[in-house]
Amino acid sequence: MSSDKGLYIVLEGGDGSGKSTQVKLVQKALTVAGVDFKYVCEPGSTPLAQDIRSLLQDTSYQMSSYEELCLFSAARSVLFRTKIIGLLKSGKMVLADRSYVSTWVYQYYAGDGTVSEEIASAMTQRATYGHSIDLLIVLNVDLKTANERKERDKLDRVELKGDEFHRRVYDGYRQYVAQHPNMSVVVDARQSEEVVFTQICEVIRERLGIELAPAS
Repeated sequence: MSSDKGLYIVLEGGDGSGKSTQVKLVQKALTVAGVDFKYVCEPGSTPLAQDIRSLLQDTSYQMSSYEELCLFSAARSVLFRTKIIGLLKSGKMVLADRSYVSTWVYQYYAGDGTVSEEIASAMTQRATYGHSIDLLIVLNVDLKTANERKERDKLDRVELKGDEFHRRVYDGYRQYVAQHPNMSVVVDARQSEEVVFTQICEVIRERLGIELAPAS
């Protein structure tokens, strides 16, 4: 159990949910509101993690879910060890684009069977040094909407896994939220970008007491 003073806030969602766009809007709104925060993304935000990200996205490699889990966990561990833990202890808010929830969804729930829930949980516990999310915002979207949004010529290795895999991903997020209702909020990402962002701002106001204005 950690005694951090900061807040670990995460935006999650399947590919095509509009998550990356919403993370940028939240970053801008937090800056305008004068909130002391740092943005991180997974995998990434450190040189080593960024190199691992490139490996994971490379379409020339074939990997099992367990092999993906090992790489994601390595990237997560170095990010927590070198950045997130220190930021939280100093009282800063950490805004993260993806987290260990992605591991539960992509490698365990939607994976190829090489990762059990017990293995995923144990690896997460080690990689995060026992830290957990304070607020999880999940952008929920259906397969049809997600496919319409994806740029087919720019898909990475994970995004190319096919409709059945991504259907399990979207279902996995719903299952994770159902199991962690106290920290999680679902936003319907089928709506317009503006409506989704307004709802995210409302969640942050209700849960954290921070007023955010729509980004211009």
